[in-house]
Amino acid sequence: MAHSDGSVWIARPATPPRPQLRTPPTTPRKHPSYSSSPVGRSPRNPENASWVVEERRKAYLEHMDKWAKNHDSSTHFLGTLQIMSPETQVENLDLGKSVKCVLTDKAWSDARKHVVVRLFPPRAKNGNKTTYRLLMRSGSGWMGAREVLEKEYFANRRIAGREYRHAYDYHHRNVALAERSRLLGPKPDGKDAVMIGPLFHPFLRLPIELQQYILALAVNKTEMHQPGKNRHSGFYSYVENHNQGGVRYRRKVRSPTKFPHVLCLSKSLNSHLNPYFYRTTTFYFETQGFTSFLWSIGPDNRRQVKKITLAFGAFALLHCMRWFVPDEIFEAIGPQLGLKPLGMQYFWRCQIRDFIRELRLKMLNIDLTYVPKEDLPIIVRALRTCFADVEAIGFIYDGFAVAKGDPQLRLLSEEKSWGELCKDAFLRYQNAAHHSNMFRTEVRDMSIENFEAQLAPNKVFFEQVEPSL
Repeated sequence: MAHSDGSVWIARPATPPRPQLRTPPTTPRKHPSYSSSPVGRSPRNPENASWVVEERRKAYLEHMDKWAKNHDSSTHFLGTLQIMSPETQVENLDLGKSVKCVLTDKAWSDARKHVVVRLFPPRAKNGNKTTYRLLMRSGSGWMGAREVLEKEYFANRRIAGREYRHAYDYHHRNVALAERSRLLGPKPDGKDAVMIGPLFHPFLRLPIELQQYILALAVNKTEMHQPGKNRHSGFYSYVENHNQGGVRYRRKVRSPTKFPHVLCLSKSLNSHLNPYFYRTTTFYFETQGFTSFLWSIGPDNRRQVKKITLAFGAFALLHCMRWFVPDEIFEAIGPQLGLKPLGMQYFWRCQIRDFIRELRLKMLNIDLTYVPKEDLPIIVRALRTCFADVEAIGFIYDGFAVAKGDPQLRLLSEEKSWGELCKDAFLRYQNAAHHSNMFRTEVRDMSIENFEAQLAPNKVFFEQVEPSL
């Protein structure tokens, strides 16, 4: 741009206007006393005094709950410990301070007592964190919670210097405790209370052998156990009695506690309790439940099973023909079940034989009750060969062990081939109505010559000679 005097002036470029930024309107702050959220409340505000007390009670109750779940508990006392109401408990609810509580013994209808407690937090000791510690006022001093609870438990059970022994004594003491508790006022609502009872933690510090022994006593564990869900299942033992004629006999006495209840206590217990249970128990089976038991326990527990008792009764040979004889016998003369589809019999047979091939038994007991002694050679030989390994075979009759030289076992010492054992069974049960399903229809109507011809294609197998034991 030129001026009048002839000089040239260069104009600077104009600065662009600054953009107008729109800021959102600020949210007005609420006064803490009108806030509906606990975050906005201030403990210094006098209007929040009741809220502060409630929050401290909740925090103190959480500490008490942690103590109740992990402490050196009394082995007898079962009850509750409740913080007194805010009107009565005016002190600060802090750890290490004296707090008034109501102690209730649940063994009685109404047995309350006012106590003063001090709860101390965990401390680091030798690099490890200890648990909560609770002291209770006792006379002019302080005692641990376990000692006070033990004294309270036994004090409530003494009447005039002696423990109650009859229902009248219990009722009399129950009424006396209820009258004493009424002087303390109405029953608390149980809002700020924790449950106190015997804990299971010290048990895990015992040696494993002692843990197993205690749990075995708890379920009345005996050597014999009958799996199943019917009324006959569970542990049982034989008790020897004499009838009016002086004849000795044995009856079964069953345990009232089921073993699966023990397995729900702790996973750490199951790691050694399961093998102990399966190794030391003799499992008792009749004609049902054997396959379902082996399937349900799984392969790991199947390897732990060492002792089995089989009681098939009068139809033992029929049962063995269906499930336990070698495949060569089953294919030649074995029975045919009316299962639909027809292949289900083969499915169940293959399943049970696969399961028992995993079992290496130390003892196989065979119950001879109602079993014909002529059937024993083929039954014993079939059962002995279907397991992976059997160290010893025992026999029982009506709960009593049968000695090796007993006349019932005389036929077991004879050496016969599979073919001879099958022919003996065919001649005994060919026309027996109660064993009509032992052989297939076409086999049952055969003559003895045709029966031998039926076994001829597998001559090598049926001519194997060996003793049954």
